[in-house]
Amino acid sequence: PFNPETTISFSISRKDAENAKIEIYNIKGQKVKQFSDIRNKTSVIWDGLDDNGKSVSSGQYVVKLQQNGKETATKIMLLK
Repeated sequence: PFNPETTISFSISRKDAENAKIEIYNIKGQKVKQFSDIRNKTSVIWDGLDDNGKSVSSGQYVVKLQQNGKETATKIMLLK
């Protein structure tokens, strides 16, 4: 669980980083946040805001790392 922000750490190869992205989905399967430019990074910080800058509600979210046709997912919990 986190409040008000969490660090999402990841490891991707240099060749996979070009088209890699991280997407965060709510429990309904709706995308609330996307980090598209993650080249040369090993983590991103999500502050509980969606792509429009609005605060999201407490609850469970799924973080998906997509790279080179592969996808890895993990669940996180936002508690306010």
